[in-house]
Amino acid sequence: MLRIHLTACALVVQFFGFAQMTDYGRWPSLELLADGVEISAAVLGEEELSAFEAYTQVNRLIIEENWVEAEALLAKMMIAAPNNRNFAFKRVLCLRAIKGRLEEAVPFAMLSVQGDFEKRYNPFDVEANFPPSTALDNALEVLQFSGHYAEAQAVAISMMERYSERDYLYSKAKRAQADCAFAMVCIENPQRMDIREEMALNSGSADFAPVLTSDGEAVYFTSYRGQDGDEAKKRGRIFRSKRNQYGWSKPVALDIGLSGRDMKTVGVLGDEESLLVYQSHRNEGAVWKVEKDASGAWDLTEKLGYPIDSRHWETSITERFDGRERVFVSDRPGGRGGRDLYRTVLLPDGTWSEPLNLGSRINTVGEEESPILSADGRFLVFSSNGHQGMGGFDLFRCVRLDNGFWSEPQHLGHPLNTPGDEAMVTLDASGQSGYLSSKRMGGLDLDIYRVDVLDEPEESLAVMLGKVRTWKEGDVVEVKSIDEGPAVFRVFRARPGSGDFVLALPPCREYEMSWVRRGNALESRTEFIGCDAAYGNSREVSRLAPFGGEAKKKILPQEVPNRRRNQKKAVTESDKQTVVEVVSEASAKEVSAVQVPIHSLDLVGVVESTSGNTSVGGADEGDTREEAEVLAPTATGFVEFEAVSATVEFGYGRYLTQAGSSEVERMVAEVLAREAMGEVPVLEIEGSASFVPVKNKRAYESNEQLAKMRAQKARDALITAMSAKGLEVGIDFQVVLDWKVAGPEFQGDAISGKDRYRNFQYAKFSLGRQLIEKRR
Repeated sequence: MLRIHLTACALVVQFFGFAQMTDYGRWPSLELLADGVEISAAVLGEEELSAFEAYTQVNRLIIEENWVEAEALLAKMMIAAPNNRNFAFKRVLCLRAIKGRLEEAVPFAMLSVQGDFEKRYNPFDVEANFPPSTALDNALEVLQFSGHYAEAQAVAISMMERYSERDYLYSKAKRAQADCAFAMVCIENPQRMDIREEMALNSGSADFAPVLTSDGEAVYFTSYRGQDGDEAKKRGRIFRSKRNQYGWSKPVALDIGLSGRDMKTVGVLGDEESLLVYQSHRNEGAVWKVEKDASGAWDLTEKLGYPIDSRHWETSITERFDGRERVFVSDRPGGRGGRDLYRTVLLPDGTWSEPLNLGSRINTVGEEESPILSADGRFLVFSSNGHQGMGGFDLFRCVRLDNGFWSEPQHLGHPLNTPGDEAMVTLDASGQSGYLSSKRMGGLDLDIYRVDVLDEPEESLAVMLGKVRTWKEGDVVEVKSIDEGPAVFRVFRARPGSGDFVLALPPCREYEMSWVRRGNALESRTEFIGCDAAYGNSREVSRLAPFGGEAKKKILPQEVPNRRRNQKKAVTESDKQTVVEVVSEASAKEVSAVQVPIHSLDLVGVVESTSGNTSVGGADEGDTREEAEVLAPTATGFVEFEAVSATVEFGYGRYLTQAGSSEVERMVAEVLAREAMGEVPVLEIEGSASFVPVKNKRAYESNEQLAKMRAQKARDALITAMSAKGLEVGIDFQVVLDWKVAGPEFQGDAISGKDRYRNFQYAKFSLGRQLIEKRR
C-alpha cells in the first residue's frame, strides 16, 4: 500500500510540475495523442471518450485513490490496446490496492516487465507504451505475494542485473529471491495445521491482533469496521467476543471512553484480570492496562512505566501467566536495528529489572514484533521480517534451554506462514490452539484465522486453571501423584495479587494437590484427572475449584516438611529410597527459590517409578539407604548482583580509554561473573563532554562529537578486553551507548575553572542491579 501511495503522489507531483511549465492550451492535439489507440463508444459506454480524455480520467481516479473505477476504465482501454505495457503497469497499481484482487494483477505484472522501460516517464502521456522501471518492483511484490515464486525470482534477477549492489532495490531483489526459494521448500513440506478464516470475527475492514483468554472462552481483537474514508485516518477499536455453542458471539466494541484515539490489542494478563492495549495519539503511543471498574465500565487504568515505557517506540508486550516475566518490543538505542525484543523480570521488591536485549540469536537488523510467551514461559513466539522467511513478516518459535538462554528461532512453516504478513498469533494455555492475524491470499485485508496444531504434543497433558483466593507472596501449589503410575512431583506458582495459576499434568492419573505457605500445607485435596482430559481430545482448558474457598477437602492434616536450606527430601519406592538433595551455598546475596519464584511451571522434581506406591517424607542428613536416579530441581535459588559503575576521567580534548585500565578490568570481571550465571549482561557506556569549546578537526568537530567518541572508544576498549577473555559482544554481553554535553556554561575560564568542568569529562561504565536464577 505504501508503494501505491507513493506512486499516486508521484502522479500529483508530476501533474502540478507540468502545469507550471505549460498550460492546457498548449497540450498536443487529441488526434495526435489518440493516434493508434481508438476507443469506441461500445467499449467505454454511451458517451464516447477520446484516448486522451479516458487516460486523463484514469490518472485523476488514481490520484484520488479510486482504484476500482480506475481499474474498470483501464480494463476497457486494454480491449483496444491489449499489449500496452503502460496500461498494464497502471492496472497492476489498481488491482493490488483492491482487497481480494491481487491474483488478477499477475498477468498484467508479467506483461508490464516484458521489454524496455521509459527513461523519462511521463504518467500523463497517453502515447507512452513503456512503463517506468518501478514496474519491476511492483511486479516482484505481486508475483511473490501471490505465490508465483519462479516468476518472482526471474523478476528479481532482472532487478539485480539492472541496479548496483549499493542500491536499495538490489538488496530487496536479492532478499526476495532467497525468500521465494525458502517459500517453495516450505510449501513442499507443509506442517500439520488446520487454519481457517474465523468468519464470525472478520468484517470487510481490517480485523487483527486477536488475543485469547487463558481458558479460550473469550477473544479480544482490533478492528477498523464501521469507519468510512481514508484508511490512514481510521482508528483502531477494541472488540470482545465470547464463545458459545455456535462458535463466537457477535463482537461488541469496548467503550473505553476516549474518542479519536487509535487503540490496538496487545495481550490479556492472567485469567482475564486486565487487558493490554497500545494507545496512540498525535504521533505518540504507549502500552496501557485496561480494566473494568466496579460498575462494569472499561477504563485505561495505568500506563506501563519503566522499564517498558521510554521516549522511544514500544508497540507490544507479553507477560508470562504467573506475572513474573515480560518480553516487549522497543526501538530504543543499543538494539540490533529496527524494533527488537527485550526481557525484564519481576524482582523481590516488586520492581522490574533492567531490560535485557534478547541478542542477535533472536533480534535482527530487521523488525521483530508481537512476542507471545507460553503460559509456562518455555516457549516464545514472535513475528519478524529479519530472519529467513517466506516474505514479509513470518512467525518463529524459540524454546527456553536448560541454561536459561533461548534456542535458535524455528520458522513455524507453511501454512501458518505465507508470503504475506503474519503479524501475530495468540495461543490458549495449552499452546495447541489459537488465532492468527494475517494478510494472506484469499482474505480481504488483515483478517483473523483459527489455528489448530494437528500433530500430537510432545507430552499428553491436561491443562487446568486454578486460583488461591488468599494468596500471599511465596505461596505455591504442590502436586504429587498418589496412584501406582510413575511418580510425579511438581510445584506451581500463582500470579501476584490475583492468585491465579495454570497447571499442566499427565491425564488419567490421581494427584494430591496442596496449597503450601512457608512449608505448611494450608489446604490439600485429591483430584482425579480423567483419561479424556488431555487437551488434544476436547481442545478445552478446565477449571479447578479454588483454594481458600468454602468447599475445602482436607486430606492430609500433617505439615509438609519445611524446605530449609541444605535439607533433603526422600521418596520411598517399596523398600528403596530416592533422595533429592537441594543445597544452596550460604551467601548474603542469595534468595530462596521458593520465596522468589520465576517460572510458573517450574519442575521441582519428577521421580520415575515402575511399581509400588510413592510417598513424600523427610530424611535425615545421615540417611544411607540406596539412592535411585532422580531429576533434581532446575533452580536452587537466586544470586543478586548489585549495581556497579566505573568512570574514566579525561582532560580537555582527551577521549581514549585503554583496554588494560583498572576501570575496564573491573567491568570485565563483573560481566564475567554475571555471564557465568547464564545471563547476557547489558552494559551501559555514557560519554560526556563539558561546554568548554575544544576542537580537533582531525578527530571531531564539536563537543557533542567528543562526548560520542569518548563513549565509542570506551566501548572499543571494553570489547577488546572481553575478546581476550573469549567473550563476544552481542552474544555473551550487550552494550548500550549514550553521550551528552553537560555541566555549567563556559565562562571563558578554561584554565582557572578547570575543576568546575572536570566532573563532566568522562566515559562511564554501568551495570544495573540483577537478580539471576541459580541453576544446577
